[in-house]
Amino acid sequence: MIKVTALQKRFGEGAAGFTAVNGVSFTAEPGSFVTLLGPSGCGKTTTLRLLAGLERPTGGAIHIDGECMASAEKRAFVPPHRRPIGMVFQSYAIWPHMTVAGNVAFPLRVQRPRLPRAEVGHRVEEALALVGLEQLGGRMSTELSGGQQQRVALARALVRQPKVLLLDEPLSNLDAALRERMRDEIREVQQRLGITTVFVTHDQAEALAMSDQVIVMDGGNIVESGLPQEIYNFPRRTFTATFLGVSNNFTGTVTACDGQVATITTPHGELTARAVDAIDPGQEVRVAMRPDAFTIHRSGPAPGAWHGTVRFATYHGDSWLYHVDTGGAAIKIRAAKEKIGLGHGDDIYLVPEPGAAIITRDTEPDATPLAPTSPTAPKGEI
Repeated sequence: MIKVTALQKRFGEGAAGFTAVNGVSFTAEPGSFVTLLGPSGCGKTTTLRLLAGLERPTGGAIHIDGECMASAEKRAFVPPHRRPIGMVFQSYAIWPHMTVAGNVAFPLRVQRPRLPRAEVGHRVEEALALVGLEQLGGRMSTELSGGQQQRVALARALVRQPKVLLLDEPLSNLDAALRERMRDEIREVQQRLGITTVFVTHDQAEALAMSDQVIVMDGGNIVESGLPQEIYNFPRRTFTATFLGVSNNFTGTVTACDGQVATITTPHGELTARAVDAIDPGQEVRVAMRPDAFTIHRSGPAPGAWHGTVRFATYHGDSWLYHVDTGGAAIKIRAAKEKIGLGHGDDIYLVPEPGAAIITRDTEPDATPLAPTSPTAPKGEI
């Protein structure tokens, strides 16, 4: 288990300095896959480097399996080579003058006390088998593809049999098809070994597909955290909704609320949302809607429909994305299974899916994660 408490990291002094991590707290349960998700500069990689011992915290503490790895208050700090971790860097950090087996064996050959040569060879074989490279141990690392180099880096991180695996955007240098395949392979290996993993990415698809828990970060703070399906379907912060692709944001007024469903009037029309705490009729709220949460009617109005005019459309293979003027503003609508798309100037009528609106808040980010509101799902269930 990983326990991070009020973790802080500040670089520089005085006015020239800045706080990269600001009071971050979270727990990664044994065997879980936790993702730190956010845009560039949000503090996720610095948090990972603090876990790895590559940076010293300015404040707070880090514990792994109950042992203190770093504490600013106690002035305790365990160096990286003494922490029970394996790490895969974004650049892989593969040594070009070594063979595949030499790269994987390196952590074992420099550790103290040294392992017997036979044990090193056995562990290297096991690690290469885990990532499907058992036949390539004698090949030079420069002769490998990008996906194979990524596997070598993963095998090298696992060869020490660490308690914690840290992954710093290891898929960002791969093409789209290979990235998806490697994403599945990493998740499969992680679940097979049951190793506690912290993964850093800015890619929401990776975070949702691989994680047991997603922690959304911005400006060095945790904005919110929870199960992947909860974060995606019911984000509680406007930042989270926008970052996860909820591109339609409205301001509306609550006209009715029965404790379960809230009816909201917007400049575009009326919609319904799952009610949240402390919401009353007459209250102004922020509302988000996903582009696919609308039904399009071409021929004429339907009950509760919004009238709109298509500005332009883009084709995405499995769907069309329409930019539509309605209620004095532009919104995005995604339509699947359409062979012929709509064009500029076409009139359409949009019916919001009942209950699909999401009420969000623009409050300041929280220093601690928000507790999930739904029961914990089995590991790996998305």
